[in-house]
This record gives sequence, C-alpha cells and structure tokens, in this order.
Amino acid sequence: MLYFVGTGVSGHRSIPAEGMEVIRGADVVYLERFTSPVDDGEIARIREQAGGEFRIAKRWMVEDGGEILREARGRTVAL
Repeated sequence: MLYFVGTGVSGHRSIPAEGMEVIRGADVVYLERFTSPVDDGEIARIREQAGGEFRIAKRWMVEDGGEILREARGRTVAL
C-alpha cells in the first residue's frame, strides 16, 4: 500500500493528524525534499515519528518510482 503524505509549508508541524498516523504505521517512509524543502531539524522530528525504516528520496527516485512501487507491493509505504 502506498500513501502520499504532504508536509505542507512548515514540515512536521503541517502534517495532518491522519498523515502522522500513516507515518507511524508505515513499514518504510520516504521523504522527498525537492518539492517542499524540509530543514534538518524537521527531518529529525519526522524520522522520530516514523514507525519503520526512514529514507531520504532523491528527486529522480520519486520521478522514476520503481523502487518505491516495488516496496509498496508488499509493505506499507509513505511518501
């Protein structure tokens, strides 16, 4: 299962409650910083909330989608 969770304009503080539930329950959380820049402090806060693995996703990884979609076939993934 693949979920898309927006970080909004303020990073961690802008993630809605339901989005945080998804992040906490995900097996893998990918954070893409290109479309919505997130500073290192916010990344640390999101990483602390992640229930599983946490990976920084490069722009090409999101555009290609292969790795993320393969992960989502058998696991819960949040992007």
